[in-house]
Amino acid sequence: MLQTDLKDKFMLFKMFVNFCVAIIIWAKERPDFIVTTGTIIAYPFYLLSICFNKKFIFIETFGRADMPTVAGKKMEKHSDLFIVQWESQVKHYKKAIYGGVLY
Repeated sequence: MLQTDLKDKFMLFKMFVNFCVAIIIWAKERPDFIVTTGTIIAYPFYLLSICFNKKFIFIETFGRADMPTVAGKKMEKHSDLFIVQWESQVKHYKKAIYGGVLY
């Protein structure tokens, strides 16, 4: 998988590569659900979870205790379960469930 962010000028290319890799991983593993802490890499797996009617679980980063992340704001609406690792993060998200330190 290729790391990228919204400011990366090669983001679309990297997203395409990541989506291709995600398809290969999906075909090999055949998951029942997806658990991710990823940012942009989460999106290809989200799309596959929709296509194959699988649950999508997003764990918000531990690194941001006092404010929401861009990835968290975007992926919250797509997730079946949205977990935060700080109690202070719950107030920033409608669907957040406090899970404590998970990783």
